[in-house]
Amino acid sequence: MITDTRRLCQLCFAHTSPPMCVCAGVEGKLHLDMFLRFKLTTICSILLSSGVVRAVAGIPGDLAWRMPFVLQEIWPIPLFIAAYFAPESPWNAVRRGQMDEARQSLMRLSQDTPNKEHEVDAALAYIKVEYLEAGCEIAELTMV
Repeated sequence: MITDTRRLCQLCFAHTSPPMCVCAGVEGKLHLDMFLRFKLTTICSILLSSGVVRAVAGIPGDLAWRMPFVLQEIWPIPLFIAAYFAPESPWNAVRRGQMDEARQSLMRLSQDTPNKEHEVDAALAYIKVEYLEAGCEIAELTMV
C-alpha cells in the first residue's frame, strides 16, 4: 500500500508538501505513511477540482459558479443517511462491554456456514484478546 501510494505521489505534484503539523503527533514509523496519505489526498483534491472547473466552464451565467458550491454542500447528506443505517461495529460493542450486541452483529455480518457459531465465538474472543493486549479496558469480561 505504501509503495503504491509513493509511486502515485511521485508521478505528479511532487512540489506539494504537507505542513509539519500533519506528522507531528504520529510516531516515527507512521510519518511516511501520513506524509504519503496527505500527498495522495492533495493530488486527488486537485484533480477533482480541475474536473469540476472543466465541467462548469461552458455553463453561462451564475450557475457556473453556484453549481460547485451546491454540489459541495449536498454530498454529506447521503453519507449521513448511510452512516445512520450502517450496522454496529462489533469492535465498538466489545469496547463498551456489550458482548450480546457484538455477537448479534457478528452473526449478521458472517456468512452462513456450518461452523458459523464457532467462527463468531472465535472472532469475538479475538476482539477481546486484541483489546486486552492493547491495554484497553472492557466493561464486561465474561466469555459468551
